Amino acid sequence: MTSTEDFSAYVNGRFRGLVFNPDGTKMLVISTNKKVNEFRLSTGFDLTTASYVANYDIAPYETNPQGVAFNNDGSTMYILGTTGDDVNEFTLPYAYSLVLPTITVTAPNGGESLTEGTTSTITWTSVNISANVKIEYSKDGFVSDTNTIETPVTDNGSYTWNIPNDPSSTVTVRISDASDASINDVSDADITILSGLSIDENTIESMRIYPNPTKGMIYIETVDTEEIISVKLYDLLGKVIMVSETNNTVDLKYLPSGIYFIKIKTQNNHIVRRIIKD
Repeated sequence: MTSTEDFSAYVNGRFRGLVFNPDGTKMLVISTNKKVNEFRLSTGFDLTTASYVANYDIAPYETNPQGVAFNNDGSTMYILGTTGDDVNEFTLPYAYSLVLPTITVTAPNGGESLTEGTTSTITWTSVNISANVKIEYSKDGFVSDTNTIETPVTDNGSYTWNIPNDPSSTVTVRISDASDASINDVSDADITILSGLSIDENTIESMRIYPNPTKGMIYIETVDTEEIISVKLYDLLGKVIMVSETNNTVDLKYLPSGIYFIKIKTQNNHIVRRIIKD
């Protein structure tokens, strides 16, 4: 004998029957307390890894249960007892499970703005799933774009996500049971991944960018020795939306009001500034 596990806190009575699912990750126990008790084992057939899931009261059908069995796929449970000298049949919501397995994404769950290069905590709740989950994100609702964040991940309800360089305003996160992808949940609404363009707080003394805020034109002034090589305008997602044909003016008059980033490259430096369009 290698170990003895005490389940009396959950099974208040004498054991009358015990059944494992085929891989040993689910254990169902029937006892004189007139309940079927379900346990999940993170390691198959290892009782030290068992955790309580739920119970089902069979007293209305059998008050003196003597045994429990399942059909081949675990979708039907049979209880044998002496009260009525009969066999009671129960259809289960999921194979070898008294309760339907569920996963619920709690964060990010829609409306968040996350910046590339930073971290964000993905959180979820789960009931009666396997020991691991798979975490993914998509930019089109998992129609044709699916990106794995990590798998397998221990089902502990939390994972630190390193935000990728993949700007989009239509990101959703999906968490699924690593052993059964049909058990999953997707964030309720879109999440935004912003570009990691960092604002340069240092000032190139020879450069002036004005007016800011602006209703249209942006002017860039620099001394003759600091030649401007390129001027690009980015949106909040880090997408280039304009490359200036002249290196000393940028016309924003046809752009919607909002926040943009201007990146100016010179022979010796580059600078990124936030621009507000009124």
